[in-house]
Amino acid sequence: MARMKVLDIVATPNPNAIKVLLDGPVSAGTQSYFNATAAVGDALATGLFAIPGVAGIMLLGTFVTVSKRKEAAWDAILPAVKAVLEAWTQKPTL
Repeated sequence: MARMKVLDIVATPNPNAIKVLLDGPVSAGTQSYFNATAAVGDALATGLFAIPGVAGIMLLGTFVTVSKRKEAAWDAILPAVKAVLEAWTQKPTL
């Protein structure tokens, strides 16, 4: 089975959000979560919310937007985001 890959991580106009581009779909439709409780049942979003400082997740097509708390530092969050996505992308595509 094909494995998805992280293609790029790009800045957004919001300094507290990043967009992660993948080579396959992460969601059949838009999924937005503003806290870990709302993400229960979504393995990818739950994994991302387990990262300290993550405040929100949006899944849409071939990208994931991760929002952080204002006081959190991307230097601490990004390596963990990459690790969660790399682990999740080892699963079969949708």
